[in-house]
Amino acid sequence: MSEALKERKEMDPQYQWDLTKMYASDAEWEKAFAAIDPKIEALAAWEGKLNNAASIREFYDAEIGVFRELENLAVYTSLRLSEDTRADDAQSMDARATAKYVKAVGTIAYAQPEILALPQETLDAIMADEQVAPYRFALEDLLRAKPHTLTAPEEKLLAAFGEAFGTPKNVADNLEDADMVFDSVKDGEGNDVELTASNYILLQTSNDRVLRKNAFESYYKSFRQHINTLAASYSGAVKTAAAEASVRHYESSRAMSMAGENVPGQVYDNLVATVRKHLPDMYRYVALRKRILGVDELHYYDVYAPLTKGVSAHYTYDQAKQMVLDAVAPLGEEYGTIVRKGFAERWIDVFPNKGKSGGAYSGGSYDSNPYIMCNFTGTLDSVSTIAHEMGHSMHSWFSRHTQPAQYADYTLFVAEVASTVNENLLIEHLLAEKNQNPATRLALLNQYLENFKGTVYRQTMFAEFERDAHAMAERGEALNPAALNNLYKKLIVDYFGPELVVDDEVQYEWARIPHFYRPFYVYKYATGYSTAVALSEGILKNGEPAVKKYLEFLHMGGSAYPLDELRYTLSKEDLLVAGPESSINSMTELSVGYIDFRDLDGGEYNFNLNLPAGFINLEGDESITVSIDTTGIISRTMSVSEIRLENVPDGYTVTPVTTAIRDVTVYGRSDIMETLTEEDLVAVVDLSDMDLSEGTSSAIANLSAPGKGLVWCSGTYRVQFSVQETD
Repeated sequence: MSEALKERKEMDPQYQWDLTKMYASDAEWEKAFAAIDPKIEALAAWEGKLNNAASIREFYDAEIGVFRELENLAVYTSLRLSEDTRADDAQSMDARATAKYVKAVGTIAYAQPEILALPQETLDAIMADEQVAPYRFALEDLLRAKPHTLTAPEEKLLAAFGEAFGTPKNVADNLEDADMVFDSVKDGEGNDVELTASNYILLQTSNDRVLRKNAFESYYKSFRQHINTLAASYSGAVKTAAAEASVRHYESSRAMSMAGENVPGQVYDNLVATVRKHLPDMYRYVALRKRILGVDELHYYDVYAPLTKGVSAHYTYDQAKQMVLDAVAPLGEEYGTIVRKGFAERWIDVFPNKGKSGGAYSGGSYDSNPYIMCNFTGTLDSVSTIAHEMGHSMHSWFSRHTQPAQYADYTLFVAEVASTVNENLLIEHLLAEKNQNPATRLALLNQYLENFKGTVYRQTMFAEFERDAHAMAERGEALNPAALNNLYKKLIVDYFGPELVVDDEVQYEWARIPHFYRPFYVYKYATGYSTAVALSEGILKNGEPAVKKYLEFLHMGGSAYPLDELRYTLSKEDLLVAGPESSINSMTELSVGYIDFRDLDGGEYNFNLNLPAGFINLEGDESITVSIDTTGIISRTMSVSEIRLENVPDGYTVTPVTTAIRDVTVYGRSDIMETLTEEDLVAVVDLSDMDLSEGTSSAIANLSAPGKGLVWCSGTYRVQFSVQETD
């Protein structure tokens, strides 16, 4: 019989996170909260002055300082609220912190439109100025958003609704975590078992099928009773996203959500298409699960059940810590030392208590420890959760200790990579242990398969639900309970196949998925998992070189776009070609085209061969397929001093005015970057299509490193030059 949950005050403090490192007490938080208003109001002083590099630098420095303090205030209250979602004081503090953040956003709403309204020549001069070097990437990102930026009054008005926009999620969270009550259930021996939002999944992993069925029915009975409220809440969230997208001139809420990370929509669609192509593999797994469990019918309350019985699957928290430490040992001494630090300094809130938020997450601010909330129950899945969240926290630790505050937060697109690498290392470590009995090994393989099912297939199913629900709203269709239930039920049928009996309760599951209130987030779990599998395999297979590259990735934070934070390795088989003897002996490679790495998410790409005159491909193909594998990259900040002006039209003499381009962020494979020097970099301006006239002009330069392989430079750089007509 399950042990009843305790109140938080009854729990051992050594297994609770130590928030005194942020604020010694709630009273200290109150002092900091009271002192923030003048600092927020001071940010208004730059309004109307953001027209030069010096003032923009001053503004950004001040903004970063204020928002660091706001982040500390908000993170602390969020962590406190997670401890007990019923607590009135925590609820009040969290709401006040959110309101203060919204106020700050409204105060600086003028900044983005004001900068973007500047003439292009002024923007070019600002971007080239050394004073803004620490914020150049942020400014590049800002300029990318120019078509979707409103006027200053409009941005301020939209910011004022920020707190209200969060209401649908708050309603759903409070309903499930604080207000919703679940009937206790009977296990197979007739014992009463408490059912809560935090222990539902645990009960679904029980070997007791009677308990699983009763918990399943009781849990979704409560959701059915509140389904109108939850549908209205979710519909409000979807309509809010659609309205903002429309106001900002995006074609859809999905386009708006993905634009922030500069990820093309095709990444999303390709994921869904690829997973759907492999649904037969999912059906085979479902059929295998049915056969191993030995049931006449496989129900939804059977999809989490362990495939093994009689295997000891309970671990103490101390055992879990050691298992995680052993698993991450391949990542090196420094990584392991910091993980030990996290355990020793109480980064983790370990056990469930009454009112505590369900699930798990890694949080914290730039100035705090990367805290972890979990609900440890002693299962292998609980151990895996600690490894997962510690991966997030280590990513945050390295980012925050390497990058300045403006670039420390990595994007959600890469967030799940580090966490899943740790999960995979844990499973691989446990599978590699000697003298394992077959049942234990099967249990581990079951865990591995469940991770794949839950992350790749299930999260992609969620992604489809989100895509279709948002599209329905944008077409003007109602997102009422019937519509949402039908949509979700159809996806369950599609993804789990004919061997699953679709119980009536299944259709309500969408209502308990909190990620849906963060639009177009869940697909990143699947893309991150795919990358993490390749990385973890490389770490175990290749050792130090792969570890070095992976740790470099963890240090990058948000200093580049997520697709730029992946290393692309081209590979192809040799081609057999024939051609003139005078030329072919000196031909060792063939350029087939150019790739913009920021537009790629990996996969296969076709290029026409375009052989030189007189050459033929003896293999008969007119194109070549290039396979692109994605892993972490490294970057360096460098200067480009060689300026080339090419294809100058007849009748003109053109002389560079710009003598060097400084603070260029250069990306590439680590083996290339280690030997790259500033002398290797060249800025080339092609003047062939320009209408020249006497005087000073400028043009965008193409930055490259001829002969050094695959390197590329982030951002747009203009070169000034003088033009003189000649006789």
